[in-house]
Amino acid sequence: MSDYFQTVLKSLPPITHKRKRKKLGQFRVFIVVLVIVLSSVGAAFVSAILIYRQSIQSIEIKKLKKLVSSTVSDNPSNYTNAIYALDQTENTYSMQQRVYLKNKFIVFLMMSHGRMEFIKYFEKNGDDTRKVLYENIYKISSFLLSGKYSDAAFECEKAMARFPGEPLVYYLSGKARVELGNYEAAKISLGIAVELDKKYSIPYEIELARLELYRAKYGSAIKILNKILQKNPSHILGNQFLKLILTINGKNSEISDSKSMNPLIDAVLSTANGLIYLRNNHLEDAFRSCVSGWEKSRIPQSLECTVRSLMKMNASPEKLKEYLSILEENKTPDRKRILAVWHVMRGESLIAAKILKKEKSDNYTDIILKISADLDDGDTIRRLCKNISDKNIYSCLWASWRSSNWSLLKSITDKHKLNYVNSFFIDHDRIAASQMRCSDEDMLCLTVKFMALMDLWKWNEAGKLLDSINKPLFQMEKSIYMSMYSERTGRFSVAFKQLDVLSERNLESPVQLYDIAKLLYKLEQNETARYLAQKIRKLQAVNYRAPLILATYHKKKHQYRLLKKDLDEIALMKQKDPVVSLFSGSFYLHSGEYKRMLTVLRDAIKQTQYYPKYYYLASLMLLKSSNFPMAVILINEMLEKAVGKKDTALFSYYLAKFITKIDKKEMRDAKFNLIARLEEMPMVHPFALEVLAKHYHSLDIKNGKSVQYMKRAVELAPQAVELRLRLAEYLMQSNSDRAVFHLRTILRDFSFHSAAFRARKLLRESRNP
Repeated sequence: MSDYFQTVLKSLPPITHKRKRKKLGQFRVFIVVLVIVLSSVGAAFVSAILIYRQSIQSIEIKKLKKLVSSTVSDNPSNYTNAIYALDQTENTYSMQQRVYLKNKFIVFLMMSHGRMEFIKYFEKNGDDTRKVLYENIYKISSFLLSGKYSDAAFECEKAMARFPGEPLVYYLSGKARVELGNYEAAKISLGIAVELDKKYSIPYEIELARLELYRAKYGSAIKILNKILQKNPSHILGNQFLKLILTINGKNSEISDSKSMNPLIDAVLSTANGLIYLRNNHLEDAFRSCVSGWEKSRIPQSLECTVRSLMKMNASPEKLKEYLSILEENKTPDRKRILAVWHVMRGESLIAAKILKKEKSDNYTDIILKISADLDDGDTIRRLCKNISDKNIYSCLWASWRSSNWSLLKSITDKHKLNYVNSFFIDHDRIAASQMRCSDEDMLCLTVKFMALMDLWKWNEAGKLLDSINKPLFQMEKSIYMSMYSERTGRFSVAFKQLDVLSERNLESPVQLYDIAKLLYKLEQNETARYLAQKIRKLQAVNYRAPLILATYHKKKHQYRLLKKDLDEIALMKQKDPVVSLFSGSFYLHSGEYKRMLTVLRDAIKQTQYYPKYYYLASLMLLKSSNFPMAVILINEMLEKAVGKKDTALFSYYLAKFITKIDKKEMRDAKFNLIARLEEMPMVHPFALEVLAKHYHSLDIKNGKSVQYMKRAVELAPQAVELRLRLAEYLMQSNSDRAVFHLRTILRDFSFHSAAFRARKLLRESRNP
């Protein structure tokens, strides 16, 4: 080894055992440090995991609490989400809280939103007290869902005694009471539920709104609904209830086709649609919608709408009775009104009066006025019409006219500045009345116009007018007018059938019975008419219409002693009527007291403000008393009244009738003078034209004037079969083709008429001359 390397080696420090120990100590330090580092990293990792898990749990808790708090808006989706979340999480709430919230949401879903299937998720876990509460709630809910409302109400009473601070029990009690029609108790229960649970007030308030809707307290219901919609503007049931109330009040006319899982919402929509259809007279659609609303959820307005649509459709009594029996069992707000209308429709005015005996609300004024008019109750009519509102003006006009209270009628028209013609007071200006436009609500206008059209032989228009009378209150009047229409148009068999139907009803109105009696006299059913007078006496011992009917009977039978007795009875009632004056005239005519006869006849004319009919009747009596000059004077007075009128058809009608009654030689010249004046009148009645045609036909069978006048008569009254038949007879002499045309028209369009037999015979003769 070189000296150099030895020197280097010697210079190096020797290796000792102490150096070894030092190296081992450094390794241990490294291990310790390593352990410390690893421990720190692990602790940090564990801490991170714990922090992460805690943050995740915190998010879930917040999310769950948010889901639970969102249920205060009372939306079905929020309830279902909250129920699902409560099922998945057990640590956020205590078991008692979780079960209670879950059961509460299930109850709201079932009762407010129609989700009956959620009853299977109802839990009964908890301590002994809670378990009993849940069992009671479950039992009550089951009764409500199965329609056992009495059982549910009974169980609610027991539950409220045991759990006086539980809002769900009061809520369920309110629902049961609403269904039973015990509205006051329901309102108290629901009010307590709101006070006990203000956080979840919407389900209770929506039930309160439903209660107020059922009670027809629409203003109160709107206040509650507005409060709900402030909290949740998109609340479906709240918006639909509001829409129904607006529809009831006439402020909504929008038909909805939307569907819902909630049967109550569907029922509300169906009812709203039905009311709109009813308002627009789409009666079949109204009935379908309303009965659907009733079947889905027993909303009283649905049943009322169903009954009204059936009434307007003139449904059979059997079908109506089915719904009316339900109506009597359910204490609906308008039950009294609908039942009263039903009895008025059937002519049972006394029963209707008893139903509304203590009612003073303005909602019943129109029907009370109709009943009063039917029963000749002038005192009630005067009292109600003294300060009448615009809402009931038409009812007052009708009642005043029907009860012959002309002074009241005139004061109403003057006060309200109504532009009505004189025909409303005394029935004399038929032409003006026939040209009026009538509102569907104005029964007086429709009635007077119908009478005017009948007098003018405008039967086609009169028939159409009858079809426009749709108010249920006036269905009995419509039936009577239909009988009159059938009699005037020659359909006597139809008139008899219609009268048979009327006679089967238990009519309690002296006014209606009097109208039917007058019609029976025209059909020569004198004994039946007399029976109606006895019926009026049983209904009202003091009523002038009974002796008036008997006076007609005794006059027809020429029993003047009994006629005088009838007139004396009417006089005791101090009833002024032009018909009474005419009967008095007949009596004085029979007894030969011509001066007194003339006095009462003049009185009759004055009472009617010179209605041409009374001039004619008075002149006719003067003819019978052989006072020909005075008869002609009265007729000339009537003609003076026609001067200056645009349409003199009715005057020409009564002039023509008077001419046909002249058969005395002493009046031959007067007759020709009156015929000349009849020809000069600018506008004549079909009957007057027929009289002129007969006059000229009797003078000269080939005279063209007779055919000319008959053609004009047929043009004015195309439905007057007798006129068309007479025209065909006249044309057979000169124009057989036109005669055949008219005869075939009769056979085609009027085969029901007795004139069709004669037309068929003439047609055979024209083929085999």
